[in-house]
Amino acid sequence: MKQAIIVSTCKKFKCWRDNFIKTLNTDYPVIFVNNTEEKNMYDVLGVTTGIDLGIEEFLVLHDTMEIKDNAVFDIVFKDHKGKTVFLNPHGQMFLNKYVLKDMLTCGVDFNPLYQVKDKLGAVMAEGGFHSAIKQKCNPIVLFPEFIDGPKREIKFGRVNMVIENKYLKKYKGCWNQELIQDAKKYIPK
Repeated sequence: MKQAIIVSTCKKFKCWRDNFIKTLNTDYPVIFVNNTEEKNMYDVLGVTTGIDLGIEEFLVLHDTMEIKDNAVFDIVFKDHKGKTVFLNPHGQMFLNKYVLKDMLTCGVDFNPLYQVKDKLGAVMAEGGFHSAIKQKCNPIVLFPEFIDGPKREIKFGRVNMVIENKYLKKYKGCWNQELIQDAKKYIPK
C-alpha cells in the first residue's frame, strides 16, 4: 500500500470513533487500529502499524478529531507527496504524515515506540522520536498554529483542550502530567 490514513481508536470509546467517522469523506484507504489492554500503546500505535504494514506514506490521526475540510488529505498526500509532514511544529500527538523511506534512510530509531505501555510512555517517546525526525528528515510543518492553547470544550462527558484550524479539530483529553496519570480512570458517558 502506498498511502493510507491510520486512525488510533479504542473500542470502549465508540462515541469518539462514530463522531470521527461522520466527518470523514475521502477515497484514501483508512485503517482503524484499536488500542487494547494488552497493546495499549496510545497514539504510538498508529505509527507502529504504518511501519509494520510497510505503508510508504501514512497519516496518523486520532478518533478524538473531526475533519472540518477533507481537502487536508490531498494537501498532505498530493501536494506534499513523498515528504514527511508534521501537522504542528513539533510532531505533537503523533499527528503527522510519515514517509517510511525517509525514516529508514535517515536512521530514525523506532525501538522506543515499541516499548510504550501507557500514556505517559507515549508522551515521553513522542519527544525524542519527533526530535530525531526533525533533525534527520527535515519535515514540512503544515500548520504551525495547530498547538495547545486555552480553548476548552466539554464533549462526551469530559473537558477537552480544543486545537483547531480550518481543516481539523482535535479534542485533547490529556494535556498535563496530572491528566495523563488520570487517563486510565476516564470512561466516556
